[in-house]
Amino acid sequence: MPDGEGFLGMGCIEILLHGYDAIYGTEAEFDPSDELCSRILQHMFPWAPTDTPPWPTLLWATGKAGLEGQEFLGETWIWHSDLLEEWEGGIPNSQMWLGR
Repeated sequence: MPDGEGFLGMGCIEILLHGYDAIYGTEAEFDPSDELCSRILQHMFPWAPTDTPPWPTLLWATGKAGLEGQEFLGETWIWHSDLLEEWEGGIPNSQMWLGR
């Protein structure tokens, strides 16, 4: 069950990713602020590297792109919308929830 910050984070991710999808392949630029992407990553993807640019890292964390030095997540990505202190460590994936 997400907390308020988790719920807001999910909404921000949806807006950013659908915005990205809508302009992908056009000549338009889409470059969300580093501060926004960093805050989303800190709560929703605490396993994400912090020494990489925030927007490309958010694309990696959501399975949209690769990130140098990281395994490609593709369709197995999942966010952490629960309280941050409930994160058990490691990179969770959607396969963990099958059969539950």
